[in-house]
Order: sequence, then structure tokens, then C-alpha cells
Amino acid sequence: MANTLNYLDYNLETREETPFLGHVAQPGTGAPGRTGANKVDQLLSAIGDDDRLKVDHRNFNTYPWCAICRLQLVAQNGSEYIGTGWLAYSRLVITAAHNLFNPDALGGYTKAISVRPGCMDGKDLVPPLAAQRILVTDQWKSRQRPDDDIGGIVLPNAIDHLGWFAYDVSGAHARQGDRVTICGYPQDSPEHPMQHSEAIVKIDPGSLWYKVDTMPGQSGAPIWMDIPGSEMKMVVGIHTNDETLAPSHLGEVNRGTRISSRVAELITRWARSI
Repeated sequence: MANTLNYLDYNLETREETPFLGHVAQPGTGAPGRTGANKVDQLLSAIGDDDRLKVDHRNFNTYPWCAICRLQLVAQNGSEYIGTGWLAYSRLVITAAHNLFNPDALGGYTKAISVRPGCMDGKDLVPPLAAQRILVTDQWKSRQRPDDDIGGIVLPNAIDHLGWFAYDVSGAHARQGDRVTICGYPQDSPEHPMQHSEAIVKIDPGSLWYKVDTMPGQSGAPIWMDIPGSEMKMVVGIHTNDETLAPSHLGEVNRGTRISSRVAELITRWARSI
């Protein structure tokens, strides 16, 4: 019998956890417990010189920048962290699972999340939104495998006017050598998103490896490619880690959870369920 990708729906108001059975085959890659995410977003790095750029403030309310979300995460002990997410649907924000459930840094599930789509220099396109529910796979909760480092945030109401990212439903859009962009809210610029573009250097069944510069706070950010002839951006991964998990021959790289066909189906199931 094939393993399935099940997920857990955790209500931040009632603290109740509801399991949902999945129907997506789970690949046999990645070692249990080898995550590098025991601290929230402390392992992301610049590759050599830091070539990140601040998003032009004139693009404050334009796509795709308005669909990138600053996350204020509150741990069970009251500590606060910054993370990044992106709109995949009007009420669904995708981020790294370790921003949502992390036994070490968060004490389990995060206690509360404030979501601010497209915020820049203290200005908000919409009032900050308190997350209603969070979604993680039970594989992530039980083993924290890097390939399962994807989570969802359910917003209390729909945001229809900002637009959202496309994502690779086939899991085959990205190729080694393709140029990708990552944009998020790092701790060294928490109120102003920063971006950088570079090439993918390796693709594994559940991972993308790339030379894009990042810093703590950008975990959960979209890894996107341009779509020829369209203003839409295609997300091919979720930014999660640095070179800690990389094969040694790659040198300094950062890592993201690849949007494979099973991850794409999971996102689609989440979007349809809310």
C-alpha cells in the first residue's frame, strides 16, 4: 500500500487539530529528523557577497510584490519571529512548515500569526490579518523531513484584489540553470522586502538548490520564475534552508522545498477546502 500525504488542520482559536487523509504518493527521499530547522529561520544565508536588493517603494501595491506576506510568528513562550509567505489563493498563504510547527523554536504549533500582505515601510495594503488556521502535513509534524517543509495559513476573510501567485501543478517547470527570484522579509530589513535572482544549480525530487542570496526571515518566501508573455509569476518552490543540507560538492547554496506534483496537489486541496 502506497504511503499517503496526510495533513493536519490546526485551529489557532480553539487549539483543536483535525486530521485529513491524503491521496498523494510520498517519495522515499530525505532522512527522518534531518531538517536543519530546529531554529526558526536561522540558517539562511548570502552566497559570497550579499546581492539582495530592496523592492522599489513605488511597487508597493503592484503584483507580485503585493502578494508576498510578512509573517509575525508568536511562539508558545511568547517569543516572536519574522517569516515570509505568499498568496496562493484568496484565503490561502503558503509558507515553510517550520514557521508553523517547530518543536524546538516554537514549542510546537505557533501560538499566533499576524499576516501582512505587501506591507512596506510601515504601510499596509490591508489591515494586518490574524491567521485563523494553519495546515501542515502529518509527515512534517512527526519527522520534520525537509521535503515536507511546506505549510498553509488560512486567513479569516478573502483578499481578492491583490492577486496571487501561480504554482507549478506539473512539478516539471523548473530546470537546472533556470533563473529564479526569491523575495521576502529578512530580519535585517523587517519592514521592507528584499529580492535577489540567480540560477538553480541542482534539482532533487523534493528540493531545489540555488545561489540566491537570503537572510533569516525570508523562510517561506516564494521561489518563482517568469512566465513568458504573462505578468503572472510561477512558483516552483518554497524557500527553507541554507547549505547545511546540501551535497558537499555544491558548495555554498540555499535550498527550497520543490513544488513537485504531490506538493502542487496538496496546495490545490488546501485551496479547495477553505
